[in-house]
Amino acid sequence: MTGFGAGAASSDGTSVAVEVRSVNNRFLKIQTRLPDGFSEIEPKIEAVVRDRLNRGAVTVSVRVETAGRASRLTLAADVLDGYRADAEAYAVKAGLAAPTDLSAYLRLPGVVREEAAAPGDPAADAKLALHATKDALNALNDFRAREGEAMAEELRSQIATLRNHLGAVEERAPGLAEEFRSKLHGRVSALLAQAGAEVSPADLTREVIVYADKADVTEEIVRLRTHLDAFEAALAGDDGVDSPGRTLDFLTQEINREINTVGSKANDADLAGAVVGMKGAVEKLREILQNLE
Repeated sequence: MTGFGAGAASSDGTSVAVEVRSVNNRFLKIQTRLPDGFSEIEPKIEAVVRDRLNRGAVTVSVRVETAGRASRLTLAADVLDGYRADAEAYAVKAGLAAPTDLSAYLRLPGVVREEAAAPGDPAADAKLALHATKDALNALNDFRAREGEAMAEELRSQIATLRNHLGAVEERAPGLAEEFRSKLHGRVSALLAQAGAEVSPADLTREVIVYADKADVTEEIVRLRTHLDAFEAALAGDDGVDSPGRTLDFLTQEINREINTVGSKANDADLAGAVVGMKGAVEKLREILQNLE
């Protein structure tokens, strides 16, 4: 699930700000961006993240500001030498005297660099960073919880759509055999009338029975309803699973499997329309579940 959270902690003039961003990912992938001197706490930060999150590509950015610790300016000699060489080469080409005043060079980009102040107490700063990380993760989870509720509502809407289409299938399916019998009787009777013969009721009944057996979707309807009930239970947390994402993924696959079977069995325009509607709802379920933990 996507999300953002920020946290901060300060003590004795040192302030640590942490931002945690999460984007969709099937597994948990953690990337940390730490200032110099904080590499030792990277495993601890990752442990805190793993304790709070299960899925997502997560980026943790830590920024430290310390009052009273002056930053240090350094001269990038290589950059300065490059500027001077270019200036002297141009001066020779233009027939001018090479510039000798270094103050002009010092104002050029990259010549003077500012180095971050070194941490005063690494242990204390690390403690602040972990505290701020936990606060940021709490804010991230609050963000994801709000987003998750919105997604859950959309999932319930798609399940309701599936139930409506399934009800249409259940209502339509029993009449398929009788319609097939009537159409078959009409076609065969018309053909046999040309030869002066009549269709045998026994033969007609046998064909209708074969068709009815092939087109029977009663089991698929029952299984679909069972899967939809299980989906709603997992979504509501009634199945005891804290992170239902994988369960819902599996149930969506099973729902799609049964819908495909109904579509292949029932050779009927109305049922085909209902199947198309159910397939559309399943695709929307899949899109939403990519973002659900």
